[in-house]
Amino acid sequence: MQNLNGLNQEEQELESALKSLSPTSAQIDPIAAAFSAGRRSSARRVRLWQSSAALILMLAVGTRMLPTHQRALVPSSNQFHEDVVFHPQTPQPPAPQSLQVLQDTVREKGLDALPDTSLPRIQIVRAGNLF
Repeated sequence: MQNLNGLNQEEQELESALKSLSPTSAQIDPIAAAFSAGRRSSARRVRLWQSSAALILMLAVGTRMLPTHQRALVPSSNQFHEDVVFHPQTPQPPAPQSLQVLQDTVREKGLDALPDTSLPRIQIVRAGNLF
C-alpha cells in the first residue's frame, strides 16, 4: 500500500524513527582543537629540523673519529733560528681610583676613608629658564 509520499509502511516507520533521533551535544574545546591542529601542521617541519640536526651531529662525530694524517715537519739544517728573550716586568701598583684599591680601603678603614668625589654643582632647571 503506497502513501501520498510514495512510501510504504516500512519506509514510513523508518522515517518516523529517523525523525525522532536528535544529535548529542558534543563538547568541543576550541583551544585543544587549535593546539592539536597546530601540532599536526608543524609536525613535518619539526621532523625535518630534527633529522637535519641528527645528520649534522653524526657528521661531526664521524669526522672526529676519522684518523688524521699528520706529517712531521723536520727542520732543515739551513733554517734561520731566532732566540726570543723574555724580560719580566715588575707589576705596576693599581691606580688609586681603581676598584681593587677602593674595595681594600673600605674593607680596612670603612666608608669614611673613601676619597672625596668631585661632582658638578646641581642646578635646578625650570621651564621658564629654557625659553
